[in-house]
Amino acid sequence: LAGGGVTGNDSDSAAQPADYANRGQNFPILRSAAGSAHDGAVSGTSGTMTGDYAVDLNSSANCDESE
Repeated sequence: LAGGGVTGNDSDSAAQPADYANRGQNFPILRSAAGSAHDGAVSGTSGTMTGDYAVDLNSSANCDESE
């Protein structure tokens, strides 16, 4: 989304540069996940700007923490 790569979560109190991906919003923190390939449950937190957000969840046999 932007050339800066993954940025750390912060308090969201400081104004972000206009060219930040997703306006510099924090990413959600996944706390737990359980279930099968077709049914499951996840829990986590998101400490970002007030609003409604969609979080898409996907699965993969491979793990790449850089994405």
